[in-house]
Amino acid sequence: MALASQPIATNGSVTFFGLSPGDHRVALSDVAANCTVTSANPITVTVISGETVTADFTIKCEAVVTPGKMTGGGKIGDKRDFATFGFEASATGGELTWVQHCVRGTPASGTCALGGFTFKGRVDPGSYSPVAGSDNCRTWTGSGSADFKDAPSRSGPYAFTVNAACDNGQPGRDRDYIDINIGDYQAAGNLTGGNIQLHKGGR
Repeated sequence: MALASQPIATNGSVTFFGLSPGDHRVALSDVAANCTVTSANPITVTVISGETVTADFTIKCEAVVTPGKMTGGGKIGDKRDFATFGFEASATGGELTWVQHCVRGTPASGTCALGGFTFKGRVDPGSYSPVAGSDNCRTWTGSGSADFKDAPSRSGPYAFTVNAACDNGQPGRDRDYIDINIGDYQAAGNLTGGNIQLHKGGR
């Protein structure tokens, strides 16, 4: 009996054409490690000439939990335009504080376009995960509230995303890295002070 296979997308379907009439066995293979086929697999279907027959499978998947946690605190930027921060993030949640400092007389910049502010937020449980291709980096999302010193009308709730926080070795200037969005504010760079530490232990 000839074998035929096709890739299938999550919650997707595929169609096999040109099958001869009669009984055919249909199997789902190479399922993700965190998923289990809970229906019969393989399934035998009977193909009738000129008609279509369907084989349905049921799959149950468990959430992939990234173990360990990441902690950090420090500074990016320098001189009059800089930010200080502190955070703890894991699969179960965490918190983040971010302070953008814009000392009087700061030249116009993207990070100081609206002046200084203080943001305090909570990490969304389940959002903490590795950054693709970067074993020492993690990403997560959350929400919180910002207090704008120089533009009080902007104060209020905001969502945030740590696009990447990277532990690149022992504490030292220009080693560890962070990239964050808070609403339409964005800042990224190597730390000019402080440390980010990735703890890869148990949950």
